[in-house]
Amino acid sequence: MLYVLTYIEIDVFCLLFLAHILLKTQGFSGTEQEVLTFKKVIYLSMGILLSDILWMMTENGIIERQMALDYILNIIYYVLMTVMAFCWLKYIDLRLHWKHMMKNDFFRNLFLSAPIMVSMVLCMASIGTGWVFTITDNCKYERGSLYFLQILMTGGYLLAAIYHALYLTAHSRQKLRVHNARVLAFSIALPIIGQLAELAVPGLPIVLPAITLSLSVVFADLQEQQVSTDVLTGLNNRRRTDEYFQMIASETAKEQRVYFYMADLNHFKDINDHYGHIEGDNALIITAKALMEVSGERDAFVSRLGVDEFCIIWHLPENTGPQVIVCDVQEELKRQCELVGTPYQLSISFGYSTFQNDSDSMEELKGKADKMLYENKKIAHGCRPN
Repeated sequence: MLYVLTYIEIDVFCLLFLAHILLKTQGFSGTEQEVLTFKKVIYLSMGILLSDILWMMTENGIIERQMALDYILNIIYYVLMTVMAFCWLKYIDLRLHWKHMMKNDFFRNLFLSAPIMVSMVLCMASIGTGWVFTITDNCKYERGSLYFLQILMTGGYLLAAIYHALYLTAHSRQKLRVHNARVLAFSIALPIIGQLAELAVPGLPIVLPAITLSLSVVFADLQEQQVSTDVLTGLNNRRRTDEYFQMIASETAKEQRVYFYMADLNHFKDINDHYGHIEGDNALIITAKALMEVSGERDAFVSRLGVDEFCIIWHLPENTGPQVIVCDVQEELKRQCELVGTPYQLSISFGYSTFQNDSDSMEELKGKADKMLYENKKIAHGCRPN
């Protein structure tokens, strides 16, 4: 009985801790989809914990034993575990701006969600076949012959998530992005290690505490980054921009073809005056999404410096012109406006400069970029917004 009470106490502690994290995520920055997906992982983990607590109580007679209830709780546990692993993968892709696996394509999404559907079928079929698990006549749980498939489906999502994070760790030149990828890879590895330990020692209550620990690692990292993040848009703020600039300035930026872009939203005052400040904020959020999409694909640093003033710092690849990212942002901004259905079309004016020598200061580069931005701004304001 001591083991049972300890098991339940651990689960209850994890459940309360996740509830605390969930409450603290209300003010987190980031895209709406990113924050929502992180919350889904927490909600699903709490559901898994709750089903595990109830199962332990029925398994040991604290709640009246009923075979039907045991089957329901185990089905919920395994299906939620698979869905939670899928949401981890989705969250990592959103956080690291890895779009290749999460594009809005029917057949791609069907393929990615296939393990969830298989898990549901196997678990439901276990009532009559005992494939994943079975409940004996005296209401005791036993693993089935296809239990390993359930573990593979959950583990497959988590391993894919780790692969994405490690791939960006090896290929990204942005230290902040590399840092995020390493934290996420480490956090995802914890449930996998917990599952392996539980397979080796059946009955060891380690998987759910490992999931809770992984979420707490991500949560702590998000909290740390809040001081360097713009609250409205989720972009890096001026403080992070200064830090990033100092970092690349010490890495012989001239040899790396580093370009410094200043960007300013066209007709932003008109949008505020005509549609109100709430819609003005919405325009800034849409612009930030477009900038994040493009910068994520091209491994560029992006930040918000002022009200409608943004900055991009990009290490240009060989045989690539500085205007490429400008065109990409304009196209993505047009796509975002069509997606949201704004009553106006947004556009951005750009100016850019490049490191001439290692002693170039941020203000010097900003001044050069501002001159080009001013000229482009005059051209853009030749026509009014719709």
